[in-house]
Amino acid sequence: MPSCGRQIVHNNNHLGMMDSHGLRTYLFLDYNPPMLWDEKRYSEKNGEITVYQGLGGAQVIVDGYSQTSEGLNAIWRDAFTRSETLIPEKPAVLVLGLGGGGIVREIYDIWPSARITSIEHDSEMIKIAHELKYYGEFPVPEIICADAGEAVPALKTKFDVIAVDIFKGGKPSALLLQSDFIEALKNTLTDEGILLVNVADSREYLDAVAKHFTRADLWLSAFNFVGLFAD
Repeated sequence: MPSCGRQIVHNNNHLGMMDSHGLRTYLFLDYNPPMLWDEKRYSEKNGEITVYQGLGGAQVIVDGYSQTSEGLNAIWRDAFTRSETLIPEKPAVLVLGLGGGGIVREIYDIWPSARITSIEHDSEMIKIAHELKYYGEFPVPEIICADAGEAVPALKTKFDVIAVDIFKGGKPSALLLQSDFIEALKNTLTDEGILLVNVADSREYLDAVAKHFTRADLWLSAFNFVGLFAD
């Protein structure tokens, strides 16, 4: 029997499909409950921000693109689960692009003793993250309100994990195509540290990052390309 281009792979929380290139796509079947409330905010950085709160969680939307949602949280949950055995139990984690803060919950779920620092350029988004409180009973992350391109080279602390989720509209930040910025990220990692990058459907950004590392693992998660990089 000829093989199919995709195969259904069952998992406890989702369905996955393996394409002919060996990239696994996870299909998260989100339930869409009725909304409890929704609110529009205005930001000098992002323009109009819409925050929805439903029984199934929160969504933060900018220009029609989710900055925080249970689907995006699941993408990061998958990435951190893949990385769990590669780093210490009490890692220092740097997040570029906080959004509504859903990624913080996923970090604490995997590493309850993590020390989290986030760089987020939009002060209004930081306010939303504090209101949604995805960190729950865990420590509030240290949040630096600054542009990642300026803040990362100035960091003095080394990190075991750096998670990059920075976009301009639907496209990843052009910083990921700049060699100086990627080298600054490398210099911010510990010797055994890893870099995780989400680029949505723009795989070419991962290819650009991969040129700077000896290890590059790429996969598809809910139709988003994600990469793990290390030396």
